[in-house]
Amino acid sequence: EARVKDLLAKGDAAAKAAEARGDWLMASELYARLDALMDDRGEYHKDSERQGRRLSMLRMYVPQRLWELRNERAKLEKVEGLPPYNGAQDDWTGKLAKIDRKMVMQAVSQAAERHVERPGLNTLIGGGLDALRTMAMTKDLTGAFAGLADEGKRQAFIQAMDSLENELKLAKRDLNYPIFDDLLDRVKAANASTVNFPETAWLHEFGNGAIGQLDEFSAAIWPDEVGRFQRATQGSFIGVGVSIEFDELSQVRISTPLEGMPAHKAGVKAGDVIKLVDGKPLYGISGLDQAVEMITGPINTKVVLTLERDGAGKDDPKQVIPMTLTRSKIKVRTVRGWKRVGNGMSASAADWDWMIDPTNHIGYIRLSQFADDSSNEMYDAVRTMNKGNNLQGIVLDLRYNPGGFLDKAVEIGRLFVADGPIVGMKSSTGQVTFEDNGRQGAKAPLSDIPVAVLINEGSASASEIISGTLAYYGSTGQIKCVVVGQRSFGKGSVQNVWALTGREAQMKVTTNYYTLPDSHVVHRKPGATVWGVEPTLHIDMLPQEITESLTARRNADLLPDEGGGKQPSDPNEILTKGLDLQLQAALVVLQSQANPGATARAGAKSHEAVR
Repeated sequence: EARVKDLLAKGDAAAKAAEARGDWLMASELYARLDALMDDRGEYHKDSERQGRRLSMLRMYVPQRLWELRNERAKLEKVEGLPPYNGAQDDWTGKLAKIDRKMVMQAVSQAAERHVERPGLNTLIGGGLDALRTMAMTKDLTGAFAGLADEGKRQAFIQAMDSLENELKLAKRDLNYPIFDDLLDRVKAANASTVNFPETAWLHEFGNGAIGQLDEFSAAIWPDEVGRFQRATQGSFIGVGVSIEFDELSQVRISTPLEGMPAHKAGVKAGDVIKLVDGKPLYGISGLDQAVEMITGPINTKVVLTLERDGAGKDDPKQVIPMTLTRSKIKVRTVRGWKRVGNGMSASAADWDWMIDPTNHIGYIRLSQFADDSSNEMYDAVRTMNKGNNLQGIVLDLRYNPGGFLDKAVEIGRLFVADGPIVGMKSSTGQVTFEDNGRQGAKAPLSDIPVAVLINEGSASASEIISGTLAYYGSTGQIKCVVVGQRSFGKGSVQNVWALTGREAQMKVTTNYYTLPDSHVVHRKPGATVWGVEPTLHIDMLPQEITESLTARRNADLLPDEGGGKQPSDPNEILTKGLDLQLQAALVVLQSQANPGATARAGAKSHEAVR
């Protein structure tokens, strides 16, 4: 349409103008929106990536300048300015101290060799040089790198990077490791004679730019990032056991204490604001990672959190509560049920009522990710809900599940399917292999139990494998399965993680594509029109409906607060008020199989809820 073309043209012009004048926030926002609108073509993807990389550089090296830019932007939009800048944990020299040349070379070389698309070393090196060019073109970095203030030296460095990249483009074959080493010598010499970036800084940006040429799921995990990566993937870490968020005043607020962990046992409550950590203020920090680094630490060490809590009554003053907590191994529970019945102290299956419909003996399992203990938690949940062997159906909720460990997904899949493959791998040559074909003639514990799997666009990776595989075996009649909701995300790529030899960094690189048992690849490649897992029963929800259902679910998940305050709400209101149409449809399907005589009544109630 003419008006859309006109809008895109204006957006393109505005994005280029914003970048030219150094308005990085506006340029980033415009390119991100253009990329989202035109994602099927990918023509703005590189621009959006470049701006994202630039903002990451500002966040790393001159976080106060980034705060200033954001504060100026807030004032232009006539909203309240940001809190005063707080530079806690913002020393980039310490974060990058362990990065060296061998680490970066090994990371880039191995990424080029192992990535499923085999992009070639030249492509990655070109990305590294382009990142250095972006670094030199970002004048706001002068606060960290004084050499950028000299325009002549800055332009000389940019020209040197251009020259090296042109040589790469003219090369008739990929560089080898020794020539790569020589090229970095030339970068080092050009840097020393011009802008003089510290070596750890330019190596860090070169490495990120190089590996950024692969795909959005491949990355170098530098030494300062390893701890955060492990916390995100392994389901356990050393800390006090709180989930945190920024509130509307940019204060660090506890969204929930994790059940059975030190903070919960000490009486920390959802809604508490963390004012100080070991006497150091949190107000004004620019990212939650800063707070995480301050709160976490070695096991069995102590940390003092100074909390601010609302008074018991509306007019009562706020309480300031110092709490001394001992850091321990925190286990993040990934499997939850329908309704809390315990105080959460045991952090076990006994803390949940797993029956969403006790009359028809239908259970409910919500799996948030596939972590180390997910399969064991799943087995415990199934055993608990199937006491008496009268389980008639299961709702398996995989919405917003980003994936996790593939082996844990396979273990969970074996609860439903014992005979046949769960997942295949497609290599760079196009060959599909199934490493685990199950046990021929074997019967899985839940193979006769109808299951309704809930997915949406937030279901990715391993959750797509489980939903897609169960849908496949449901279509063949091997199990009883229906998939309900919206098409999944389309992240069907396999990332292998390995440590760099003798170093403290790690690599995460896409080495294969996942396939379902019928060899269907769920990954969304650039320009694709088909991807992910399509639900058997497609049900959309409006943004407001999604917000209301998530809020209701979160309120029902609150830990009991014996000291007063907000109590967990009744999750049955999600159904009685028609707040979650996808869940309601899944339940109706299972009710019709568990109690065919109730089909008409359940269908009528569902029809009334969905209008």
